[in-house]
Amino acid sequence: MENKTNFWNHIEELRKRLIMSILFVAVGATAGFYFAADLLYFIEFPLRSRLHVSFHAPYVYLITVAKPLKLVYITPIEAIWTYLKLGLIAGLIITLPLVLYEIWLFIKPGLYPEERKYVRLFVIAGGIFFLIGGGFSFFIILPFAIHFLLSIGAGNLVPMLSVGEYVDFCLQFMLSFGLIFELPFVLLILVAMGIVSPKGLAEKRRYAIVGAFILGAILSPSPDVFNQTLVAVPLIVLYEIGILLSRMFVSRRQKNKEQAAS
Repeated sequence: MENKTNFWNHIEELRKRLIMSILFVAVGATAGFYFAADLLYFIEFPLRSRLHVSFHAPYVYLITVAKPLKLVYITPIEAIWTYLKLGLIAGLIITLPLVLYEIWLFIKPGLYPEERKYVRLFVIAGGIFFLIGGGFSFFIILPFAIHFLLSIGAGNLVPMLSVGEYVDFCLQFMLSFGLIFELPFVLLILVAMGIVSPKGLAEKRRYAIVGAFILGAILSPSPDVFNQTLVAVPLIVLYEIGILLSRMFVSRRQKNKEQAAS
């Protein structure tokens, strides 16, 4: 009977946290929809800017495009649907700390004090790295990717970008890089589960470097070495961060075991 009561208490607590999270997102999405036109102008940044590579300092910088391509919509509902989508995504980003806090309040009672500290740091750091990955793709990768892709058919084809397709393309790119930048924490979880060890990760460093350049070749819009390196180097750095975090975690866990034994 007590187990059944605890179960329904957990369900009630989950329902409460879900309702609060949905309310937060709804308020944020409403505010985001109000500024949807400004958000669309912001997300057009890769169309207005182009990554330029030079052999003289500064070696890599953004230049403003003289006549940026204008977006169009090809169905009556596409424009309003894009505004709604931008508002919802803005609402999710704005209220993400509040939603994560609601999740934290739900799982907190079931964690030990030491586990609470790790989960809190994991969530905060993971969110920061996700935003860094999304920002890296938006401000560095997308300006080059879009202008390179548009240049392929120049002279023979006239580019007409649908606003809905363009926004989806940018968001998918940002989401992909945001997830890629979670690599250190994925490695940390694998080490915590005992699937790999920090020593094993270090020994496989050469394979990770090769894999980073292969992934860079896949994600990079052009076949030149510079753009592959632009994607591969952050991946290699993230891999090294994962090794460092894993070593710190294993060292701390070993220290706690020794303290408990004594």
